[in-house]
Amino acid sequence: DCTPAVAAVARSPQARQLRRLHLSGFELTPAGIDELSASRSLVNLERLLLSGDGADPRFAPLRERFGDRLVVG
Repeated sequence: DCTPAVAAVARSPQARQLRRLHLSGFELTPAGIDELSASRSLVNLERLLLSGDGADPRFAPLRERFGDRLVVG
């Protein structure tokens, strides 16, 4: 379960410096998706790359938050 690591990144003040976040190869749990979509630290993210099916409805909160900056594939 990568949720604790995802939560640590999402909550870290240093994450404001991130421009790209590649989480390909990690299976995000609903809790991990919630952490990323609610993060106040990922404000400068230009690209969020995830593994999975781009049409998967569980990614909806991330699409809402990051729009075309989210790449799922």
